[in-house]
Amino acid sequence: MNHSGASQPGTSSSLIPSKYRFAQVRVNGVKRKLVFTDSSEKPRKEDVDPKTIELMSHFFVSQGLPLKCAREPTFINLVRYLNPSHSIPSPFQMKSFLANSSKKLKERPTAHFTRGVGPLCLTLDYVGDDQKFLVYSIHWFEKAFERQNIVCFWRLRLRDIRDSESLLLPARTSVDSISYATVKFDSIVLPSLEAYDLVVRSRVGKRYYVCFHHYMTMFVENVMRIPELAKGLDQLNNLVCFIREHSQFYTLFENIKKARNVQFDLPITKRGERWEQTFMFLTKCLALHDTFFEYAEEAGYQNYISNMMFNYLLYFQRLLQQCVNISRELSQPHNSISQVIPKINELKTFILGSKRRYRFQNTVEESLKYVFENITHDKSHFLYEIASLLDPRYAYGKTFSLEKWLNIERRASEEFQITSEDSDLITVHQRQKVIKDNFEMYRQMLELGVEQSENPFQWWTECHKAMKFLSEVALQYLACPATTVNASYYFGKGGKFEHLCDRLSFKELDTFLINAGMHQKYVGKGFDNNEEEITPELKESLENTANRLHVRRVFIPRDPTLRVSQFFHNLKVPVALFPVKVISNPSVIKKPPPPLESDSQADEALEEVHFLENKVKIEDDPLRAPPMRFTVPLEDKPTDLALRCLPMLSEVKNEDLEIADNGERLGKLYDEALRFARLEFF
Repeated sequence: MNHSGASQPGTSSSLIPSKYRFAQVRVNGVKRKLVFTDSSEKPRKEDVDPKTIELMSHFFVSQGLPLKCAREPTFINLVRYLNPSHSIPSPFQMKSFLANSSKKLKERPTAHFTRGVGPLCLTLDYVGDDQKFLVYSIHWFEKAFERQNIVCFWRLRLRDIRDSESLLLPARTSVDSISYATVKFDSIVLPSLEAYDLVVRSRVGKRYYVCFHHYMTMFVENVMRIPELAKGLDQLNNLVCFIREHSQFYTLFENIKKARNVQFDLPITKRGERWEQTFMFLTKCLALHDTFFEYAEEAGYQNYISNMMFNYLLYFQRLLQQCVNISRELSQPHNSISQVIPKINELKTFILGSKRRYRFQNTVEESLKYVFENITHDKSHFLYEIASLLDPRYAYGKTFSLEKWLNIERRASEEFQITSEDSDLITVHQRQKVIKDNFEMYRQMLELGVEQSENPFQWWTECHKAMKFLSEVALQYLACPATTVNASYYFGKGGKFEHLCDRLSFKELDTFLINAGMHQKYVGKGFDNNEEEITPELKESLENTANRLHVRRVFIPRDPTLRVSQFFHNLKVPVALFPVKVISNPSVIKKPPPPLESDSQADEALEEVHFLENKVKIEDDPLRAPPMRFTVPLEDKPTDLALRCLPMLSEVKNEDLEIADNGERLGKLYDEALRFARLEFF
């Protein structure tokens, strides 16, 4: 019996895997073994490495990408290019991993906080109409002066937030503790005054603050409601909408833009959006002022801003620029409440230091004082001042006078003597001496200089041995962020995860959010990674236009109703390029009258000017306002006004001033003098 067939592996038995099968063939008289492949057998899938499943799952959820993106050809090509033998997990495998991971995260708290190392702080924010999403960040210290943080997402079940428990319970369960009921926060930062009123009586926190960005938004919105600024913004919005209304209008704008060699495009209207987007819209419009002005003349558009309105909006744009810079600085990962009062004073200095004074600037100053009064003069202002004192970037600086700083230091010393928990300092006298010595050492260290970019936590780490007591106290006051985590960045319009909220079921969405939050970085309100930056070309164009329009004290725009004037360089008569039916209130071009030759003609002209001035003012509508310059005979100048008025003065000088007729005569005399003064001015 021949057993060679059984001993030889060259068989096609289905019991042997195909990768172990081969057939013996003779090639050129030589026996060779070739691999035998059964075409009816499906290829066996290789097992995917569990670490690969974990990493890819975390990547997709952290970036807000659906799991099915793993089957996109472009992604597969990328993986194959990096490692041709690498196996890509299926969406089902990643979904199973995320489900198991979410269960573990619910059972095991994510913030491993240890009492005694440093304070525990919480910031929270929520966004949404019918479906609200809660975003909170927990800040603590694992090592001295190294602040850690985690970000967590939570889908709120109720449409309205009626109690503090719905906001605080998810955050308390995320802290490693025996029971969530024992979790207390040293500081809680809330997104609005409404949330503050809801949470302040919960006794879950030691100190409560309102997000700095909330106050900044209130201030900017108050300024935007000033009539002059609101009118200018509406006029710019209307012009942009007018240009985009018809292709002919837009083509004309493009031609003018190319002729002027303008590199940036027409801005997009941002009605009802965040004030940071309004700032970008306003900046682009003001940089295009000359282009818009020429377009208004060519197209016969009459409701564009005057150059005086341009100056108003330029002031507003620079104020918004200052607000944006401050908000971005206080939204960085290492921000602290110690920066709040110095930045408010910086904004106040900018407002009071403006070289040009406009009639609405008093309203801006009053709004600044009113909005930030809760920080600068409320019960909590002492906490902000102590935090600024313990921040080496601002201590004893230009924020306050030296006398004010020493007063804050004295009050802080008294506070530290009461609240100190150091067991080594037994008597009050010992505490007083240690605190006094620490502050003296602190002032000496600051004389060496501290950069504004310095991390205060790192600075106190280096100085911990020299000022042990003060460094530990500083940690308590500097640990709290100035702004809450930004929920709109994740779930607002165009947010990172906004597109997934309506695609997934509640169960899938909860699993997705629990895993996604663990891989996010703390982003404070006021920061938007997708926000457009001001380009150098845009900045240069705006500065050139602003410098040109600030040369004259009163800049009078070109008036299409005048054909000849020594002030204007463009003598071309504006002509509407499109039918009158698509242009509302078209301009009427009239030939200017000849020079005045008699007193009667001068009186009639003055009455007509007085009527037109009451009807249309130059600052309201420069394209429809009357001419601002007249040729007046020498005998009618204000220098001869007294001679003309002597007969009238002699009639009323001995009469009682309370008589109504004389009052009317004096009123007429005043009006006539005022009209002649206006003629002399222009």
